[in-house]
Formats: sequence, C-alpha cells, structure tokens
Amino acid sequence: MRRSLLLLLVLLLSTPVTLVAQLEETTPGGLRAYWHVFISYVLVWLFIGGWLVMIARKLGRVGRDLEG
Repeated sequence: MRRSLLLLLVLLLSTPVTLVAQLEETTPGGLRAYWHVFISYVLVWLFIGGWLVMIARKLGRVGRDLEG
C-alpha cells in the first residue's frame, strides 16, 4: 500500500516538471509570463496527493478497528 502511494506521489510530482520542460523546448519565446499557472498546477496536484494520503490513512484506521 505504501509503495503504491509513493509511486503515485512520484508520478504526480514529476508530471508538472515534465510538462514545463517540454513547453520550453517547443515554444521559441517560452512561457515565462505564465509561471503562476504552473505553480498553481503543482499546488493542486500536491493537495490532491495529500488528500489521497489522508483517505488512505483513515481507511487503514477503519480496517484496524474492524479487525480488532
């Protein structure tokens, strides 16, 4: 369970970096004026990742309570 959460977190965090790197190579002028959009994108993914971790922890507690 923790391995899958770690993999999900790594994938979520690497996606914005990959997108920004690809955009800088393909556009001649770059997108420096839109840096706030990329920061917002990263923050949203971090919030979603934190939410998923919170849900996984709560489900783990519920499972332990049901077992014992």
